[in-house]
Amino acid sequence: MSAVTRDAEGTVTGNTYDKYGSTNPVVRRLMAGFEGAVGDLMAAARPASLLDVGCGEGVLTQRWARALAPARVVGIDLEDAGLQAEWERRTEPNLEYRVQRAERLPFADGEFAAATAIGTRWRRWPAWPVATCSSPCPASRCGER
Repeated sequence: MSAVTRDAEGTVTGNTYDKYGSTNPVVRRLMAGFEGAVGDLMAAARPASLLDVGCGEGVLTQRWARALAPARVVGIDLEDAGLQAEWERRTEPNLEYRVQRAERLPFADGEFAAATAIGTRWRRWPAWPVATCSSPCPASRCGER
């Protein structure tokens, strides 16, 4: 993905740079370090379920679904035909994607043992922590699993 796209409400959706497929050695090194650190954290936490807010193309979401199987993993992002096309390519039996705004999450408190929002807070939903959390985030319990 390389173009800036917007949903029906005018919110910028999708990525503007293919960080996972980059051939730039600096980007590749940065991404390898980032992905390794996040992967280590996920492996240590091993949550019983995971919500990935702003899952984008689903690259990391699919990796986590594989690593956490059979745990339920749900990735959400804004409506964007390019993102949804990528979701069709990245499937797992325990993985579900939804077109969903973070400000209007349909999930019950405590429905997920952990939640991620990598790069979304500043880009898509500046008020996400305040707008979506009616109680302490269940991600704070992920080390208990």
